[in-house]
Amino acid sequence: MTLEGLEYLSPMAILGLWSLLLVSVARWRPETPGVHRIIALIGVVMALLAALSLAGDPAIDVGVELLGGALVTDPLAALIDVAILAALLLAIATDRRFAQEPTSLATAVVGTAGLTLTIHAADLLPLVAGLEIGALSLVVILGREPEHRPLALRWLVGQGILCVAMLFGVALIVAATGTTSIAGIGGRAAMIFTRWGAGPAQIAVDLLRSGVPIPDALEAEARNRAVTAMAPAALFLPGMLLAFAALVLRFGAVFGHRLLVGLYDRGSAASLLLFEGGLRLAALVALIRLFVTGLHVPRQLFAPYGWSSPAVLLIGATLLVGGLLALRARELRTWLAGQAVVGGGWLLLAALAAANFYAHAGLRSGAITVTDHHEWGLSSGDAAIAALIGLALAQTLASAGLLAVLSALGDPRARGPLLLRGLATRRPLLAAAATVLLLALAGSPPTALFIARFELLAAVAGDTNLPVRLLLVFALLAAVAVTAGALRFLVEIFAAPPANEPSSEGAESRAPTAVAVVAAVAVVVTGVAPEIVLRQLELAACAVGMNPGQRSRGERLEALRSRWSGEPAADDHGGPADTDDDATPPIAPTTTVQTPSPALRNAVEIQPMPPTKVDREKTR
Repeated sequence: MTLEGLEYLSPMAILGLWSLLLVSVARWRPETPGVHRIIALIGVVMALLAALSLAGDPAIDVGVELLGGALVTDPLAALIDVAILAALLLAIATDRRFAQEPTSLATAVVGTAGLTLTIHAADLLPLVAGLEIGALSLVVILGREPEHRPLALRWLVGQGILCVAMLFGVALIVAATGTTSIAGIGGRAAMIFTRWGAGPAQIAVDLLRSGVPIPDALEAEARNRAVTAMAPAALFLPGMLLAFAALVLRFGAVFGHRLLVGLYDRGSAASLLLFEGGLRLAALVALIRLFVTGLHVPRQLFAPYGWSSPAVLLIGATLLVGGLLALRARELRTWLAGQAVVGGGWLLLAALAAANFYAHAGLRSGAITVTDHHEWGLSSGDAAIAALIGLALAQTLASAGLLAVLSALGDPRARGPLLLRGLATRRPLLAAAATVLLLALAGSPPTALFIARFELLAAVAGDTNLPVRLLLVFALLAAVAVTAGALRFLVEIFAAPPANEPSSEGAESRAPTAVAVVAAVAVVVTGVAPEIVLRQLELAACAVGMNPGQRSRGERLEALRSRWSGEPAADDHGGPADTDDDATPPIAPTTTVQTPSPALRNAVEIQPMPPTKVDREKTR
């Protein structure tokens, strides 16, 4: 890889080098923890500035493939890089333990560096490796405190099971397709199903099922043909489902939500922020790259073999469990866990709808597309992904603000509704920030989460699949449950304070208070003026259904930028032609027949049928 290519991985490279530096310093100079924190802040700020310089850069629109196609830098990766680096910066700046524990500090930086590997992954190997590094870093951070070691053990066991499931699923996928490239898996999987259901294999199956007496040699050959064609599919299908289950459970779906609830109940604010703003976002990007971009062919997506059927069941159960957990919560941390589970259900629903849209668009090469149907599928899928990314980032921001509120109240692990009772009297500024953040996570206007949920509902409502429509109802009911649970804590904030409760603000709580206030202001400003971040979201979501490096992906992104600038873009659907004098003159179109559908008339040229004998008789 050249130095020019290294520029597109500069945030990952800086974070990786700084993690090695911090590990070395923590090993040889453990007596100066304050110096470690300053070194870490310098490195994270440098990586964040590098990520900001890449966000919106037209040079990465198509997707810059690096290290032989194992990694890729595109607008989606650049935007998520900024988010996880900002979360790491907040965790280091606000958690006092990082100033006293050089090992925890170095581990947090190492884990975030691993997660950037997943975010940029165009191959299964870095995708899995980055997730495992991020998950193990949380085990080390939790295990550094004696009271958190039982939680660290539970986290290690749960993540270990998910790791084994993910590795087994990936191994089956590679055995079936013969490649680890995410871009190549979809095409090879389509060939597996084609060979399984057509050609000599299907003839052999029909012959064996016919019951007609056949010679032994012919029967053996037919069985060999049938088994040979079925074997790759028998490997691919369980591998795909295992990998999907491992990703969504690590993301916090039902069954995996127990790990999330335990982390919220007993974990420190920094570990929660690293999970929400790091591991969870990386798992979401991995889900998008592997399943929404790579495996959205109808045979791989829809029943009876596709991953959409288990996805529907998991999303419905996740919304139900998360809504009940948030509704019955009596402690703020439990409510935060419930709304995180519900938010995960919303995000998975948007990912499923986006995959449905891309499947209907017929994005696989060689597909026959009709102009309006093709464009509708692409645009609807991009809108669902943009709403998904916006909601994920808004949830992370609001959750980080509420975690900062807990830190500002003295004990990051303090719990119960009494923690917030009378906060409006004791700490008016912190109470105002907590009120705004609670309302934001409940989806109240005019916050960013209200806009993101509205856009997500508008995008997903275009999916005509009945299960998706039913899941929309479940999502709305779960959101109502989250809102009802938030009202309990809003009442506590404005209730009379308990007796003998100190009202002064300590110096150690000023940084978390500032973070909470900034987060509250940010969710309101982006809700009132969403155009501040709208273009970045549209850019990150544009053409996600196409593999990085495809020419058509670059054409869509070029058309998007031209629309922003108000200039018409040359495209394949009626845009202005190239005016270069040296260009090849256009070929004269063939004669076409007028058809009732404008879409067919614009997309497909139909040659006139030769006159039949009846036509000649009528003419005569």
